[in-house]
Order: sequence, then C-alpha cells, then structure tokens
Amino acid sequence: MMSVLFDKTSIKGMELKNRLVRSATYEGMADANGFPTKQLFNLYERLAKGCVGLIVTGHSYISENGKTDNMLGINDDQYIQRYRELVDHVHANGAKIAMQINHCGRQTTKDMTGTQTIAPSAIRDKMLLDKPRAMTEKEIERAITSFGKGAKMEDVIKKSDADYISLCRALIVNPGFPEKIAGGSREPSKCIHCNLCVCNMYTSPLRCFHGNKEKLMQN
Repeated sequence: MMSVLFDKTSIKGMELKNRLVRSATYEGMADANGFPTKQLFNLYERLAKGCVGLIVTGHSYISENGKTDNMLGINDDQYIQRYRELVDHVHANGAKIAMQINHCGRQTTKDMTGTQTIAPSAIRDKMLLDKPRAMTEKEIERAITSFGKGAKMEDVIKKSDADYISLCRALIVNPGFPEKIAGGSREPSKCIHCNLCVCNMYTSPLRCFHGNKEKLMQN
C-alpha cells in the first residue's frame, strides 16, 4: 500500500512524484495587497521537500469585495510575476502546484473587504455574524465573469504559471461542465457560489441548492 502511495503518477500528462496532494487550505500568508509572502514560499518549500506531490493553494479572491484578511489575490495581472516565482520555487523543490480561486460571499466582513458584504442571499454567517446584502442579478453575473477572468485557465497553463486548474462547486451543479469546455463552449458555469451546498453538507447529501435557496433563508 505504501509503495503505491509513493509511486510516481500523472494527471493528463502532468508528472507527479507521488499520489500525495495537499488540498486547498487557507493559510493567511498573503500581504495586505494579496501577494504571496516569503512565509508562504517557505511553507510550500517545506511541503514539497516533505514528499507532497501536488500543492493546492489556499483560496484566492477574484474580486476585492469577496476577500478576507491576508488572502491571496488573482483578480489582476499585477500578480502574475509573483505567482510565476512561486510556481518556479515549488517546481525547484520537486512538487507541482495548482490554485483554488474563490469569492468569500458572506464568509467575510465589511472590515475585511472595505465595503458592504454581498452574497447571493441575505443569510447571516453563523461564525462571523455578518449579514450580507443580497446580490442583484447583474452582480451575480459579474462575479461569474470574474471567475473566468481571474482564472484565464488556458493562458495560465500555457505560460507554465500553474500545472492544472481545480474545480469544485462548479462540478456540483454541473458534473459535465469540463466536457462542455472541451467541446468549445464558453458558457459560464451555472454555479453562483452561494455556498449552500457546503452549509448543508452535514445534514443533506452533497448537491446544488440553487433554485431552492428561498426555502433555506434565515435571519
């Protein structure tokens, strides 16, 4: 079993030194402007040297109104050079790297974003106790578009700024989404990143709740 775990493998041609993946975990190691710090470089170096084959970064915001403290940013081209340095650093230490992109929605505060928190529904966050304003349809469409602009998936991979793109919630609402992209479709994912799938994962089978969110509204 252990020999298989540490055997080399590949994902669509991307060679990995083993089957160990460090899943996306918020580190809080970005500076105030969303750039990865030396502390984050050191953490990923330790992970790579510690036999992790693939590192998935902590979530990175695609919009200023969807960030939290010391969160990585990916909403502007100004980050490209610093991320290229981070990717090269991880590669030099024997691992591959991918990025998780995100909009925090209600899981942040006005103090962190500098503006009123927004989310698809005005549901209070039970941990941060912040109640967001419900987004308009135009704001939801803008957020969906921002995910595509933030990722620039094909360009990022072609420039070797990342090894692969990770999707999660988009595949809950539509498991066939990658097939549509492969077929040439550029239609955005139907996922609006309301996080209701995550909020209800301990009381209900994993599924998309969009369209039923009125039944789940609470003060």
